[in-house]
Amino acid sequence: GWLDEDPESVAVRYRNGELSMLDLVRRYGVIVDWGTGELLPTTTAQFRDLLRTRSVAHWS
Repeated sequence: GWLDEDPESVAVRYRNGELSMLDLVRRYGVIVDWGTGELLPTTTAQFRDLLRTRSVAHWS
């Protein structure tokens, strides 16, 4: 269910210091501007599609 979470709410949690950069990328598949924490929606959607295709089937 991590990849189904709203990307903007995940980005807000990153900006608030609740999540690390690695949490965003490896767990939630969310990509932000690392300097500002602003969500990059197109890049996030593309990355999540890639994760679903290549990785999710192997997660337990």
